[in-house]
Amino acid sequence: MFLRAYENGRRNFKQVALADVSLENASLKEINLFGADLRCAQLQSSQLGDSNLVGAVLFRANLERANLSWANLERADLRGANLQGATLVMANLRDANLSEANLTDASLGVVNLKGAILRKTNLARVDLKEAELAEVDLSGANLQDANLEEVNLRNANLEGADFRGANLSEADLTGANLGGFFRKAKLKGAILNNTILPDGLVHQ
Repeated sequence: MFLRAYENGRRNFKQVALADVSLENASLKEINLFGADLRCAQLQSSQLGDSNLVGAVLFRANLERANLSWANLERADLRGANLQGATLVMANLRDANLSEANLTDASLGVVNLKGAILRKTNLARVDLKEAELAEVDLSGANLQDANLEEVNLRNANLEGADFRGANLSEADLTGANLGGFFRKAKLKGAILNNTILPDGLVHQ
């Protein structure tokens, strides 16, 4: 009934209950799922571009290879979600919780993650070029070989994060906690004003 309603032109599904729903390969562009319950939903390869998912519960949802470009996921609960290979270009993930989510090989160019929680999140090989990551919590996150060119990481918590092989060229790390692992990371042109070094000293 849900898909039929969408196909008939309905777009407002605010706070709908769709836990455990199977919507693989579904085309749901510009849908309003504000505050929807989509925990454990199967949304692999779904088309959710320009959708409203503000405050939606996507706990442990499977969004592998899904298209979420320009989607609004502000304050969404994406803990433990599978976003491997997903496209989130220009998406709004401000204040979203992505703790322990898998975003391996995802495309997040120019995404807004300000204030997001990314504790122990797998971001290996993701493309985050020009992303907004100010004040994010990346403690314990995996960012090996990720592209972080020109990202804003001002006042971010990078304690225990793995940046080995990552590209942080021209990134703004002002006030960030650099307690992570940066072996073979590229930091050419990076801004390191008032960063907190692993030994607790402040880099001027």
